[in-house]
Amino acid sequence: MRINLTKKNFFISFTLVIGLSALIVLAAIKIFWPLHYFGMYPFIPIFFYIFGWYALLMFDNCRRKAPHKLLEVYMGIKFVKMGMSIVIILLYTLHVTNHKEDFLVVFFLFYIITMVYQTIFFVLYECNKKRQKQIKNV
Repeated sequence: MRINLTKKNFFISFTLVIGLSALIVLAAIKIFWPLHYFGMYPFIPIFFYIFGWYALLMFDNCRRKAPHKLLEVYMGIKFVKMGMSIVIILLYTLHVTNHKEDFLVVFFLFYIITMVYQTIFFVLYECNKKRQKQIKNV
């Protein structure tokens, strides 16, 4: 696996975003709502962190081998993320008797955080790529 500057920037910034988000949410729960802390909390940021890495590696693999299929891969990854999220939520709510609402709120918070981060990152990437192409053509 070759790590170019874009992948390196994504991995570093994504690690910071997930890490800081996990610490901020944990601190907020522990300080303001200590009774709402649940033992499965650490697995939520870990799930989104691992899935973020997987998504970028799949995009990069597709970009190199089949760039014409990038949109299909993007939509497929979003579908898989949503499907896995639904399965995790269903398993948790069916097998755990307490803190169901807390789990759902925190899970969807991280879902939104990762979705917003990835959207901003890739929009900035595409804008930068477009700008470089325009500079090259001038």
